[in-house]
Amino acid sequence: MIKQLCKIRKIISLCLLSIFLTCFWTENAYGFPGGPVQPEYTSFSPINNTGMVDNFSGTFKYNIPLMDVGGYPINLIYDGNVSAEQEASWVGLGWNLNTGSIVRNKRGLPDDFHGDVIQRYVDQKPIRQYGGTIGANAQILNFLGLTASGGVYYKTNSGWGTEASFGKSISLGVPITGSMNLGLGYNDKITSSSSGGVTYSQNTSLSLATSFSKGNYSCGLGLGVSAGEASNSRQGQLYKSFNAGLNISLSRGLSKDNNFGAAIGTRVGGIGSTINFIDPTYLPTVEIPTENSAFTGSLTGGGTIFFIDAGVILTGYGMVQSIVQNDLSHKSFGYFNSQFGLSDPSALLDFNREKDVPYHPKVPNISIPNYTYDLFQINQHDGGGQFRAFRNDVGILRDPYTKTTDNSTNVSLEGHFGNIFEVGANIEIAKVSTETGESKEASLKNFDFQTTDY
Repeated sequence: MIKQLCKIRKIISLCLLSIFLTCFWTENAYGFPGGPVQPEYTSFSPINNTGMVDNFSGTFKYNIPLMDVGGYPINLIYDGNVSAEQEASWVGLGWNLNTGSIVRNKRGLPDDFHGDVIQRYVDQKPIRQYGGTIGANAQILNFLGLTASGGVYYKTNSGWGTEASFGKSISLGVPITGSMNLGLGYNDKITSSSSGGVTYSQNTSLSLATSFSKGNYSCGLGLGVSAGEASNSRQGQLYKSFNAGLNISLSRGLSKDNNFGAAIGTRVGGIGSTINFIDPTYLPTVEIPTENSAFTGSLTGGGTIFFIDAGVILTGYGMVQSIVQNDLSHKSFGYFNSQFGLSDPSALLDFNREKDVPYHPKVPNISIPNYTYDLFQINQHDGGGQFRAFRNDVGILRDPYTKTTDNSTNVSLEGHFGNIFEVGANIEIAKVSTETGESKEASLKNFDFQTTDY
């Protein structure tokens, strides 16, 4: 009897915990285009269907021919297989008047939008986040490295939270012949936070380096290969990566004893690939510009005891995100009228992009945009099909112009106690602005949309 009461108490506790989390741990809800399809389309049945009973479900079916309109037959059909969520057509539940239908599947913006205004209003107080962490690290024989940290933070829109991380790294250098060395490395890290869940990442690297000199000149060659992956408890697999590269460095001594010199290095070539599993697909939306400010301060201390080099770091940070303009409206142009959005930098165009990444001059490839034209599906007695609109030009697709500003300040102090006392300080102040919009490359102007009507 006592064991049964304990089980009942556990069940009641789990139910109460579930209700508490449902009430106070809310999640964001998003609206996506779509919804129920008209029953006149889903219940369409051709006139030559003469079966009275469905051979699979055993439900009753009845087909009533009504008339011909210019040689096109019209019939009334009843299907007794009515589900609980089925909607009634305009002639009754289970009944359908088969006149044929054309269903438009909207993708992105409607194709016929011609300057239609899309307005977005966001009323949000500045988001502030403050927190602090304490961490420790140790290096044993320059072979095994251990790091651990824990902290607490407060965010105005989500409340209190905790974060923690633990990582280890292994590095091994093996001399092969002369000045040639083989390097092996492995590191992994586990991070956990109240808002982001648990993330596990790992990376393995292999490097081969050599150097040789003649007179005042010296040359170094390095070949490296690395592979890694990461996963998250809430988002699943995040990415898999593989990178390889070749580096060459040249240096020349400017004095006889080579105490002073000049060096130059370059990356001759390399190959790399990263497969991301959670990159969001871009859809045309009205982005609200924001201004972000951040401050970070840290205090580091450590020492060396025999073959162990250990340290402790205290970090405090604060971040503020505020909205620059909370009421924005943009003209939008669908697939039919894309050419009319050229003159307005803030116009929304009808397309999307997969694996959207920021543009950088050294990135050889950018995300490929795809038109999100609407699809039309037709049902009739003679058969069915699908069609869409086509353009006979290829133009430039771009995001609406948006600018976001980031201001950050970082102050750190460091001290080290061991064979030699060390102390240091670091102050960093950065201001970065991010812009989205049309590319400034003049050569792309040859691919502008034609400005004629279609």
